[in-house]
Amino acid sequence: MALKKIALISASALVALLMASSASAHDGDNVATGHKDGKLVDQWGNCIISKSGNDLCSPPPPPPVKCKIVKSCHTVPTKVTVSKNLAGDTNFKFDKSNLTAAGRAELEGFVNSLRGINISNVNVAGHTDAVGSASYNLKLSKKRAATVANFLVGHGVPGSKITAAGYGESQATLPASASNAARMVDRRVDITVKGTTTGAGKGRQVCTSRKVCPAAK
Repeated sequence: MALKKIALISASALVALLMASSASAHDGDNVATGHKDGKLVDQWGNCIISKSGNDLCSPPPPPPVKCKIVKSCHTVPTKVTVSKNLAGDTNFKFDKSNLTAAGRAELEGFVNSLRGINISNVNVAGHTDAVGSASYNLKLSKKRAATVANFLVGHGVPGSKITAAGYGESQATLPASASNAARMVDRRVDITVKGTTTGAGKGRQVCTSRKVCPAAK
């Protein structure tokens, strides 16, 4: 009987020992010996559970992914028409085809305004008032148109894209009997430039937005 009782006690002790060795340890009960496959374990290889019930073996949750909205814009070429009217005796002296200093300054400013435009064509039209013969006025208007065209070419506008013509008094709005000051509106050169806008800050801006998230590690 004594031998049988000893055997039973030994079996019970063995079961208790096995259960104790397989149970999860708690911090404060055992000392961690290191990480095993990235998990914090005790000296028997058991996962350490904190007293608050947290599983110290599980890795912390990944930080939340921070995405951002990226906006990108590009310029769409836009058709434009730019006009300039050189009227009055400030640009051409009376009965003359050469430009005055004021006329040259006007044209220089106009040429500067064309920067950022891909020019398709330029039309230069010369006109006179109704004073004088039609043939003389036609000749004078052609000379004034040619003067302006040559100025534009000399300031970088491609000559192959310029058309210059004179119309004399055919499009005069006032009769020869009108005052000289009033008829200045008919002594003019009209410039029309057509093209498309190019470059930064020119043309129509088209923008799109997209969501960009960092790749998961």
